[in-house]
Amino acid sequence: MIHCPEKEREKLITQRYSLVRFHHQISLETLFNGILQAKPGTMVKLYDLEQLGKKIPFNINPLNAQMA
Repeated sequence: MIHCPEKEREKLITQRYSLVRFHHQISLETLFNGILQAKPGTMVKLYDLEQLGKKIPFNINPLNAQMA
């Protein structure tokens, strides 16, 4: 079994808090909305790819906000 410290860190954080992951170039509005919608025990991923430009590597579909 491969040891994954990032997954363990995520699990420990989300036991008591919410975790918001975001691209450094998303809009502030998207970031604030993600923070406000985050619930304890969840992780929110924010990638506002339409605002980052239409060039998306490796044919990835754009996601505005994905809750995990």
